[in-house]
Amino acid sequence: MARKRSADMLTIACKLPQGLSIPMPEGPPLVLNGALSPFALMGHGMTDVKAAAWALVEDKYADAVWLKNEVVFAMGDKESAVDKAEDRQAVKAGFEPVDPKAAAAKGITAAD
Repeated sequence: MARKRSADMLTIACKLPQGLSIPMPEGPPLVLNGALSPFALMGHGMTDVKAAAWALVEDKYADAVWLKNEVVFAMGDKESAVDKAEDRQAVKAGFEPVDPKAAAAKGITAAD
């Protein structure tokens, strides 16, 4: 039997490899699971967060690149978050491993 979800919760998807720790005005930081987390689906760590807490994050960090570029995004339920994460799998977060063959083609070589 599926657990009923509270209406005041959101699923936050985070494509950053190690997740994100967001300082909150009161209390402990909001810690988001990252792409390398065991809670990752479609290359995004999934974390359930209270909607009120996420509203504070969106207000305080509205100009943050990770929020503007949807490297971190919120959806009303896990299924919607997974669907959007699947659509955004090819989007680069800037923390992908370097491809040595592509780097060599640009003239970048390993140090001796």
